[in-house]
Amino acid sequence: MGARWRVSAGLAVGGACAVSGQIILLRELLVAFHGNELSLGVILAGWLFWAAAGSWLIGARADRFRHPVSVLTLVLTLASLLLPATVLASVCLKKAIGASSVETLGFFEFVPAVLVLLAPLCLVLGSLFAIGARILDDLAPARNEVSRAYLLESAGAGAGGLVVSMVMLPLLEPLRLSFALGAVLLLVSFLLAGEVPARHLRAAARAFLVVLIVAFAVGAVSPRADALRRRIQWQGLDLLEAGNSLLGNLAAVDLHGEVSLYENGLLVATSGYRFHAEELVHLGMVQHPDPGSVLLIGGGLGGALHEILKYPVEHCDYVELDPQLIAMGRRHMPPQELAPLDDGRVAVHCVDGRYFVKNAPRKYDVVMLDLPGPRSAQLNRFYSLEFFEEVRRILRDDGVLVFEISSSEVYPAAEQRLLLASLRRTAGLAFPRVATLPGDMCYFVLSTGGASLTEAGAILERLSVAGIETQYVRETMLPFRLTPWRAAQLEQALQEKEQQARINRDFQPLGYLYDLAQWSAQFRGPLRRWVGKVIEARRWWAYVIPLVLFLVLAAVRYAGEGRAAGAGTRGIPSEGRRLAVGAAVGVTGISEIVFQVTVMVGFQVMYGHLFYRLGVMVAAFMAGLAVGSFWLWRRVEMSPARAWRGFLQVHVAILLYPLVLPLLFRCNLPSWLFMFLPAVSGILGGLEFPLAVRLWQRSGRGVGRAAGALYAIDSFGACVGAAIVGPFLIPLLGLVGICWWTALLNGCTLVLLLLPSRQPGRPARP
Repeated sequence: MGARWRVSAGLAVGGACAVSGQIILLRELLVAFHGNELSLGVILAGWLFWAAAGSWLIGARADRFRHPVSVLTLVLTLASLLLPATVLASVCLKKAIGASSVETLGFFEFVPAVLVLLAPLCLVLGSLFAIGARILDDLAPARNEVSRAYLLESAGAGAGGLVVSMVMLPLLEPLRLSFALGAVLLLVSFLLAGEVPARHLRAAARAFLVVLIVAFAVGAVSPRADALRRRIQWQGLDLLEAGNSLLGNLAAVDLHGEVSLYENGLLVATSGYRFHAEELVHLGMVQHPDPGSVLLIGGGLGGALHEILKYPVEHCDYVELDPQLIAMGRRHMPPQELAPLDDGRVAVHCVDGRYFVKNAPRKYDVVMLDLPGPRSAQLNRFYSLEFFEEVRRILRDDGVLVFEISSSEVYPAAEQRLLLASLRRTAGLAFPRVATLPGDMCYFVLSTGGASLTEAGAILERLSVAGIETQYVRETMLPFRLTPWRAAQLEQALQEKEQQARINRDFQPLGYLYDLAQWSAQFRGPLRRWVGKVIEARRWWAYVIPLVLFLVLAAVRYAGEGRAAGAGTRGIPSEGRRLAVGAAVGVTGISEIVFQVTVMVGFQVMYGHLFYRLGVMVAAFMAGLAVGSFWLWRRVEMSPARAWRGFLQVHVAILLYPLVLPLLFRCNLPSWLFMFLPAVSGILGGLEFPLAVRLWQRSGRGVGRAAGALYAIDSFGACVGAAIVGPFLIPLLGLVGICWWTALLNGCTLVLLLLPSRQPGRPARP
């Protein structure tokens, strides 16, 4: 195998392991932070920030390395060592901060911890592309090898991410999987070590790598490493089982004889604990005079099914997304807790709840939603106007929908009031009657028929007539919870926010922004104030951002041209236009994040959350990057003027794509075709990046330096997008609004590219 193919293998495997490591660490860190939408943005932004820094730092020196293949070998070896070390350190995160296994970390504790944790690994992984591009260009300078390098890394990332997320994660626990990935990296390092120039160093390097490969292979097959990881992660609790499914991180623990199930760090169910289940079920079931058909979405392992079956129901559909959660419950929870799953009246469906509602086989008297609040874009779909309308269509006359949202027993905080008022306004557009029951959990009763029962006396009387025995929802507790003054306090609180609260829709998911504000109110620091400012801001402020950015970059460009003594020859960008090329690459990084998030949210809304298909969509994006790079790689001879024209054409296409997306949302595309929309944006990115590197080289920069700098700019743009687009701009502007915002951002960059040079008559710098 020649040096060129060994380096190519290093880039492909490095890309695969980088994306795989990102998937593993996202899961581990989301457990520590309990899956909040902002936490996802922080993790992705931190990863991309350090990758950008690594690419910039190494790219600036890549052209000076005397033996770049040796450097690439060292980088891959370091990545193999750092990947399992970072996975193990991620479970020590809470212990290092002084938090318990099930405690929620504060935002300003989590952010610095994540940034420090990810820095070493991401700095190393970020340097791979710049070094690989430099080596391939040295080996075949006339073959447009930057496109080949981008193709290899993208193809490896797409294939590796798909295989790991769909196949490997359910089979191997995180630390063992990271050892397996590290062993693959070490094998490639062993092949590259054959290119080390000094014979004695080559022999020593290969011997060292063989020892590491054996050690990593043992770590991949031995369960001891992950047993240590689990003991650290669940310290203080008796861990019965832990593992990954396609949908998340699952764990079963025993505390004082009671078994609890956790999903992504959140408590799902505890054996013997019925307080929550009793409140939800009985406050809902008594609203219907004869509840014969019931739909329960979530919560079946927490006792809700037990309480539902106390009524003379004819049929109950129980929907739970993850079948592995039910399987783990069957293995560890007491048999009496799981008896309702085998009752002839209960049908268990392991599918997305929204998808089930859209395709419901029957109509229902009562629908119960036992899910967390709208804390993410995925969960927000169960609290939108469109979902409420879908539920109403499957309810019979006098049908009822019941769900709960975190509140306060006395008077909700301002952020809680805003979320509750928004959901009440939203529900009121779909249901003729919306009642709210006060307490630490505010219960919403949405009815298509008569008035809801909201007084304790009426609820207790109906329970008595039906002969329902309860432990918590009884005369000793319920009258205290539903006192008239509590109901009056809640009504006053919601009316105060009625005008400010906006409707929560599928394509404008304000619910999870309001939930983020409620969550941020738990912690000290400025986060609560920042989120409040975002909510209060008018939408037009977001559209000012691209215009301000354009003015700043235009001023910097002209100032730079004045110092640089001029423009290029015909068809070759000037120094000022080189700045515009870099800005365009950064904006494309932001745009790619927007395109991916927008299409994924749109897919979930229209077709239900089919998890494995989201993995296919990520793979489709990476495949698109590879296709675009491959197309350019085949165009070996490309003049500077042609590269400039091609770059402008691609950026025009990137400008038009977000204008087309809202139209595609309305076309009811088949789901299989919709999944491949990310491939289109991937192709555009794969075409633009190699052209940008070619244009930067014309200003006197080597391949390694240009590739490293532009890769860093692209990653930094994606970092900014991950930090602000998902958590803030999408709920604020909506999916259509964020598409228009992205088009405006790209339009400003296109104008920046087309601005005439300040001194068009002077020759280009060498």
